[in-house]
Amino acid sequence: MQKANSVIDAVEEASFSIPIGFALFEDFPFTFRDYLATRVRYRNLFDMMVDAKISSMAITGHGNIWVIVAETGWPSSGIDAGEVDVTFLYC
Repeated sequence: MQKANSVIDAVEEASFSIPIGFALFEDFPFTFRDYLATRVRYRNLFDMMVDAKISSMAITGHGNIWVIVAETGWPSSGIDAGEVDVTFLYC
């Protein structure tokens, strides 16, 4: 049986990485991503993710609903001690 193609499959198979500085709001040269389709330059991952959510809501006819972010956090598996440093950097 062949695996069905989907957007999720494409994302899982994409070979890209997100620089840690982009995710941690660090202000270094070249810590940005340009989305060429809309000519938008994102300086951090948070802005990119919120914009993706707002855009998808607008496309599905829910552009009049406000998006309010009450809290964010850094995911942790609870195992790797190296993750602790990144968690504190994010806060």
